[in-house]
Amino acid sequence: DEPFTGLDPEWVAEVRGVIVQASRGGAGVLLSSHILKEVEDISHRILVLNRKALYYGSLEGLLRVYSGSRVLVETSDPERASRVLAAAGFKVVSVSGRSVRVEGSDIKEVVEALTREGVAFTGVREESLTLEEAYLRLVRGGEPS
Repeated sequence: DEPFTGLDPEWVAEVRGVIVQASRGGAGVLLSSHILKEVEDISHRILVLNRKALYYGSLEGLLRVYSGSRVLVETSDPERASRVLAAAGFKVVSVSGRSVRVEGSDIKEVVEALTREGVAFTGVREESLTLEEAYLRLVRGGEPS
């Protein structure tokens, strides 16, 4: 239960190593933690509890169900790219630095919308949700994508 709480980074790495080694050796390891990044890094199967069991299965399965499609665009003009994508019907979820994130979209459609409006970009790639994002959607009753 909460094996990483109160540990310095050196001991977090040590405990993580013991858990991974035991799992690779064929042992089943039950880990209870609120530190979802650690759970994501070392778990293969997960059980999400929030007053009741909400999900049990593979980590990949949960991320796939709640992943949707999210695209990150790198551009020198993120404000304009954001406006163009929003006007084209994309759900812009963030604009930060030189990046624009849109959700529920396909790379090809994003590239076509930007190109059609003459917005220059230096990179476009798909992103996956983190376990934390999928967990929050699940416990808040959000619909899978």
